[in-house]
Amino acid sequence: MALTANSARPAMTEKRKQIAEPLDPHYYHRNFLELIAFVDSNYRHLLNDGEKVFLDDYRALPLSAQQLYCRLVMRTRRYFRVSSVAYPEIAEPDIALDELVTRGFCSAAKTEEAAVWVSLYRRDELQSVLPVQPGQRHSTWLNNSTTDLLLQSDLFGFTPLDLLRQLDIIYCTEHKDAFVNFQLLFFGDLHQDISSFVLRDLGLTRYESTLHQDLPLPFTSRTQLMAHRAYFDCITLYDDAVKCDRNALVELQRMLTHCCGDVAEYDITLKRRVEKWSNRIARQLERVGAIDDAATIYETITRPPARERLTRIRVKQGRAHDALALCKAITLRPGDAAELDFAQQFAQPLAKALNEDYPAVKKYSPPALSLTLPASKLPVEYATALHYAKTGKCFYVENTLFTSVFGLAMWDIIFAPIEGAFFHPFQTAPSDFHASEFTERRRSRFDKRLQQIEQQGLAPFVLPNLHHKCGISNPLVNWYASKRSLIILALERIPVTDWLAIFEYLLQDIPAHRSGLPDLLYLPDDGSYLLLEVKGPGDQLQKHQRRWMKYFERCQIPHGVVNVQYTGELADEALIRLECGLSQCTAQKSKQDDTQSSSRGTRQSTTRGSKQTHVLTGYAEH
Repeated sequence: MALTANSARPAMTEKRKQIAEPLDPHYYHRNFLELIAFVDSNYRHLLNDGEKVFLDDYRALPLSAQQLYCRLVMRTRRYFRVSSVAYPEIAEPDIALDELVTRGFCSAAKTEEAAVWVSLYRRDELQSVLPVQPGQRHSTWLNNSTTDLLLQSDLFGFTPLDLLRQLDIIYCTEHKDAFVNFQLLFFGDLHQDISSFVLRDLGLTRYESTLHQDLPLPFTSRTQLMAHRAYFDCITLYDDAVKCDRNALVELQRMLTHCCGDVAEYDITLKRRVEKWSNRIARQLERVGAIDDAATIYETITRPPARERLTRIRVKQGRAHDALALCKAITLRPGDAAELDFAQQFAQPLAKALNEDYPAVKKYSPPALSLTLPASKLPVEYATALHYAKTGKCFYVENTLFTSVFGLAMWDIIFAPIEGAFFHPFQTAPSDFHASEFTERRRSRFDKRLQQIEQQGLAPFVLPNLHHKCGISNPLVNWYASKRSLIILALERIPVTDWLAIFEYLLQDIPAHRSGLPDLLYLPDDGSYLLLEVKGPGDQLQKHQRRWMKYFERCQIPHGVVNVQYTGELADEALIRLECGLSQCTAQKSKQDDTQSSSRGTRQSTTRGSKQTHVLTGYAEH
């Protein structure tokens, strides 16, 4: 396939068109029906009697009552004021609310639970029935003692709470737990929720078609479902446990293993989740000085960095021989590259102190280049790229170009119908993408693709997806930074053998190796290329960056580190840009992008690297 530029991007045009179209006023009801229909058709055998009755009774509600319940159950809090029930698309919401109360979908807030819902009243309303100390904050004032005062009767048998209820009545949304379980069944976790439907409807997020009806769904029993639900309930308690003492953290860990332990033995997804949070709890126990409790947890975990932390604890406990044994075990079978680096570096002084042999590992020092630049307000990567662009083209590509090209070349493999990888239509990645077994489960497919790239080149696998998949979420592709002209230029300049070497290293541990790639792609006028990591005054290579550099040396991939020093007075940014050929409109775009990036959302295109790629790409094509 010829490397020809083609700027037509119908997918992005379609996306902008979708965003321009307003949503149907009843979009939330349609989405709710889609969710419960999926649950009912795929998981009805896992539902308890109450959840089955809920589904049947909900469908029997009048339309306006169905719509109002959707609005209420999607609120964060279970309790709500009657005065807040006002939605323009729902006719006669008061009648709909009465219907929900009659059918058991809503109920009047219970007096004994007043401590939970009394904060729905405003401060001035509370002041009208209770005295407030001057300067007291609303949250501080609403403590248990204040709630007790609200329940004290006067001579006529009325309580301040009775007076508040005359101002506005508080109701409670029932069956909220069932709705949470339905979302868990649909999404497989509770990190996503029904708002994903809205992102799809607005065109803000586009998803690959990954729902394969012939593949088994993640939940096969009620026990498994409730174990996952218990896991999510446990992790919501973490912040409160951190504010307490060691005992709260130990109890949280006990709850986590008790609720999930048996199921985690055969459920790989749940095991990964439990180990992730067990690591976090153990690390917090270390911080509060409970290293013995932390060690007890680390001993049960294989997920990094458990063995690294346990090794450090063994040294603190005076068990140096055990620590060295752990380092040797890690060296023989490392969990990831970071764990191996730790074992090799930590074991050497430990072995020396114990008079034991341990093979020395020489620390790699990449080729270093010194560069002196005039002082500038520009980020050091910008300023360095502009300097090198005087003798060629230079792009800021940190963690975007190589991972994006890899994601495009391997698109069909990433979204392949692997068992347990996809089970709902709103997945931006397979469920095991961050797991250590992700590559191994697809090893034969990846090996075949690498052979095809070696024979045919990258273009036949990258450019079609760059065009046809544009805008569709992919965990490795940064669409904002994936400028077609840049990718074509990179494919022309960088040999296929170097691309393959980089892909091989990515495949060893995609979650870990997707970061640490060099800042700049420098394309001199002589037709070569060079990958440059830029370091300003006082900065130094990070461990994951050094690992990439060491790998580049082994594969003979051109690379280096640019150590930048500044000299002279602060130069005017506009003069620097004018000198280097950058237009004022590009500078304005850079400033606009930097402003937008300060309030990052959940969209894939809002990364620091992508903004800088745009600016430098603009220069390269100036």
